[in-house]
Amino acid sequence: MTTIIIEISVVTNKKTNHSKVNTKNYSKYEFEGNIYNKRRLVLAVVKSYVDKNPHITYADLLKVFPDELNDKKTLGVVKRISEVNDTKRYFMSEAIKLADAEVVICNQWGMLNISVFIDKAKENGMKITQK
Repeated sequence: MTTIIIEISVVTNKKTNHSKVNTKNYSKYEFEGNIYNKRRLVLAVVKSYVDKNPHITYADLLKVFPDELNDKKTLGVVKRISEVNDTKRYFMSEAIKLADAEVVICNQWGMLNISVFIDKAKENGMKITQK
C-alpha cells in the first residue's frame, strides 16, 4: 500500500485578490536499502551510477541523465561545477568526480519531474520503490 501525503494551502494576495494554490508532495522512495526524499533520491541514484561506472565521462553521464529529465531544463540533472550559476539549486558540497570533470546534482525536484527521472533510472537498472 502506497501512502502519499499532499499538503495543500491557499494563499490570497490581498492587493490583487488572486489566490495561489500550493501543493507539496512528501513522497519517500527506497533505493539500495535507504529511504530518500525526491532530491536526495536523485543524488543517490547518480552517485550510485557513477560508482558502478567509474570511468564515465561528463558527456556519457549526460546521455544517461539528460537535462530533459528535469522540467527545469536550464538546471538539468547534472552540471559541471564551473557551469553552475545558482549554487542554491545544486548539491554543491557533494560534488562527484568523473573521468573528465567534477559535477554537482540539481536539487530541484517535484511531483511533475521526479517520475520521469525514476523511469530513466529504472531503464538503467536501478531499483526504486515509492514508500
